[in-house]
Amino acid sequence: MFRRAYEPVEEIKNGEVEAGDLIVMSQGTIAGPGHAAMIGPRTGSVWHSTGREVETVGLISLFQPRVRLYGVYRMKDKDRWLAS
Repeated sequence: MFRRAYEPVEEIKNGEVEAGDLIVMSQGTIAGPGHAAMIGPRTGSVWHSTGREVETVGLISLFQPRVRLYGVYRMKDKDRWLAS
């Protein structure tokens, strides 16, 4: 469902991210993929929702034992919607 909502989407598997890429993850050791974040425009920044607000954190925050990455996705037409 997530990938269909942002078609056309490409899964990024080489570890290189850029602004606008979406990261699907879990925030618990037994949780499944239920959280998403967006790579921000500043180097190393990540935007995600806390439920009450959007928070900007560092990319390093994704590399914690309780966070499991499920995929990184790039919208193939993001130049169109980033320019709006």
